[in-house]
Amino acid sequence: MPPLHDGPATGKEIKVEVGGGEAPMCQDAVQVDLRPVRGVDVVADVKFLPFRSGIAAQVYSSHMLEHLSYRDGWVFLKECHRIMKKKARLEVSCPDLTAVARIYLVSNLQHRIGRLDKVASAFYGSQGHSADFHLSGYDYAWLSRMLLLTTLDDFVQLRTQKTLG
Repeated sequence: MPPLHDGPATGKEIKVEVGGGEAPMCQDAVQVDLRPVRGVDVVADVKFLPFRSGIAAQVYSSHMLEHLSYRDGWVFLKECHRIMKKKARLEVSCPDLTAVARIYLVSNLQHRIGRLDKVASAFYGSQGHSADFHLSGYDYAWLSRMLLLTTLDDFVQLRTQKTLG
């Protein structure tokens, strides 16, 4: 088992971003990723976040959940819940498969940008490295059920993008 990180010695609350890799969104967060790429503070498997329980004021993860199997995704969400303080914020984003399917059905392939197929990428991942394949897919209803199973029951759907751009 990897060592547990306690956060800053000042006792200040920490923010944790999981799966930001080379393109983190939260610059002031502790960066956790499976791959030891530049900017990552903690290399770890998301099924065991190496933080003590109740340490994080915020956990953020963008477009990482779909890279896990459904079972591992559930374990990851339980780990987020474990490391979060009471009233902490968890923000998880992933492709909304219902919205992506609608775009695909009406787009006449206008979702392509040069050689990049944004719809295929939303379904299957960009496939640029071994961890960049999608193993699962969600829409708001499915993700809501998953959150409820982890006892995270106070959540809202944030405004979603209208396009894949």
